[in-house]
Amino acid sequence: PQGQGRPCPWQRSKMRGLVRSMNLRFLRKEVSTLLLAVLVAPSLLFAQEPRKYPSPDGSELALVIPVGKDQKYAQTESFVHIRTADGTLLCTKDFSSSDGQHGAAVAQAGWTADSQFFVFSTSLTGGHQPWHFPTYFYSRRLHKILSLDSLVGPILTSDFTLASPDTVKTQTWQKPGDLTPRPLTVRLGELQRIQPR
Repeated sequence: PQGQGRPCPWQRSKMRGLVRSMNLRFLRKEVSTLLLAVLVAPSLLFAQEPRKYPSPDGSELALVIPVGKDQKYAQTESFVHIRTADGTLLCTKDFSSSDGQHGAAVAQAGWTADSQFFVFSTSLTGGHQPWHFPTYFYSRRLHKILSLDSLVGPILTSDFTLASPDTVKTQTWQKPGDLTPRPLTVRLGELQRIQPR
């Protein structure tokens, strides 16, 4: 007779099969997660702790991750990742470069008060165009990252201020070739309807 409280052979076999099945499912999930990270952004292999920017309404989260495709440039450039509060990926943009000299790093970032736009300025790595700070905004309606520079001209400062509900205040040039800063105020809700030049 079997000892009291000890499972019989067929029960032990069933339990071992269940454990193996659970381990395989866990392993598949971990491998799938790793493969997705590599496919979406190889530079994430050297990612450091991200800066997190939850939207004011709490429904979306922007991550700015310092990255580099080469280990020695692991913190010199940025990867921007937008997802829902429950983790669903919405949009990504990779600013890293293979040599750490031809990418960009996020300088300043923030959501507009209406939670419709995530705005961020960048500085170019490698000393390229030191006067230029390409600025971008993620549109929640479009699930897309757009270039502010492509819509209004080159941005000359990494600093910007946000005003309710969706206004960005920054600086651009006076005219093509004239790098004298000119104040610029734009409503992103109106601007996103304009096709980039």
